[in-house]
Amino acid sequence: MEKLTEENLSIERAFDLAAQHHQKGNFQKAEILYRKILEKNPKHYQSLGNLGLLAMQFKKHDISKGLFIKAIQINPRCADAHNNLGNVLNYLGEDQKAIACYQKAVEYDPENLTCVYHLSLLKKEILDAKLRQKIEKIINNTNPSEENLAYGNILLSKYALEAKNFKREFDYLLKGHNHFRKSKNLAQRAVSFEEWVIKSKLYSQKRSTQGKNTIFSHIKPIFIVGVPRSGSTLAEKIICSGNQGVKIGQEPHTLSQFFNPNQYKNIDLDLDLDMIRIQILEKYKHLKLVEEKHQSIFTDKSLENFFFIGYIVKIFPNAKIINCKRDPLSSIMSILQNNLVQLSWGHNLDEIFNYFDNYVKILDYWKNLFPDYIYDLQYEKLVKNPEIESKQLFDFCDLIWDKQCLEFYKRNEVICQTPSREQIKKPIYKDSIAKYNPYKKFLKKYIDRYPWFN
Repeated sequence: MEKLTEENLSIERAFDLAAQHHQKGNFQKAEILYRKILEKNPKHYQSLGNLGLLAMQFKKHDISKGLFIKAIQINPRCADAHNNLGNVLNYLGEDQKAIACYQKAVEYDPENLTCVYHLSLLKKEILDAKLRQKIEKIINNTNPSEENLAYGNILLSKYALEAKNFKREFDYLLKGHNHFRKSKNLAQRAVSFEEWVIKSKLYSQKRSTQGKNTIFSHIKPIFIVGVPRSGSTLAEKIICSGNQGVKIGQEPHTLSQFFNPNQYKNIDLDLDLDMIRIQILEKYKHLKLVEEKHQSIFTDKSLENFFFIGYIVKIFPNAKIINCKRDPLSSIMSILQNNLVQLSWGHNLDEIFNYFDNYVKILDYWKNLFPDYIYDLQYEKLVKNPEIESKQLFDFCDLIWDKQCLEFYKRNEVICQTPSREQIKKPIYKDSIAKYNPYKKFLKKYIDRYPWFN
């Protein structure tokens, strides 16, 4: 084995430290370290790849695409780079190119079930008997990785679903998510309603900002909140497909940079909301959602913003808040089936139900305080009567309705980083309304515990 030089060793240590910052969400520190590594070694493809992941985090798809391509040019057999490039191309709607990247990833690392999983999402026909045998062999090997165990079980759940063996599918999903949780060391506890309401009550007694609201009267954000898999992507695409040019913000997670619900004890009650408003607007300007002195109507679909409604109302007096609601069973099962990797709480049923319970209680709390700011959009009603429901939605948002808002699937420029990307390529359909009913019997223990789950 080649002996590491002092310089290489320092690069190795710097990369490990950068990766630690990256995993903890210290993105700026991670980026600085990755760039310093590349100054010393421009061919360090791992740093290029991780910079690509950071760019994806902030929706800079063209930048991330270029970084992954550079990493592949340096190391053409890097499966992770091919896999990540496939993810970007998938988000951009370039499905055939994405498939080619995933196939390369599987070719160079055939036992990496993460790559197999991503390929299966776009090319379902690969899920044949031969692949099933391969998956079972990999996860039954001596000391399989937690990640392979996670994606292996989730892949096997697809076979069970195809056979309509819902209990086996459910068991595979739970097993897969448990291994995924271990692979990512996810132990973050969602802030409880009791904890957050203390902060909310104290906050609601704060003085209102005065004298500066009028200069921001042209800023009219539409915040779309709720739990994942509740129809939020569909709602955003409808709102932004009308003829008034509402800018699509997707999920910038801007407010959570200032008001983190999991660090509620550290939020300064004496913070200057006028100053924070300016800083938030600068971030929206950077995303090209806000223009100087021109009316700016845009969406922010960061679902966790339901925690921050009290701040939204005081910072943006012209804001509209859309609360996306869906039958909880549908949302919960869809979270399990789609493996939303970015949700620290989305891989354990107790934590999922706890998060949903917090959401229900917190929304009720804000509705009592600010009923005129919040509009409930029921997914099931929207898909059954899209014209009636979308007209009411547009009326609440002070937008002029036109039928092209329901033709969102015709837009070529639509980018989506959620599992809803397949849904928004098609007209609204009702198929998903009752599809999760067979799973309710597996969740009986939660019915008595949570009144909203019945």
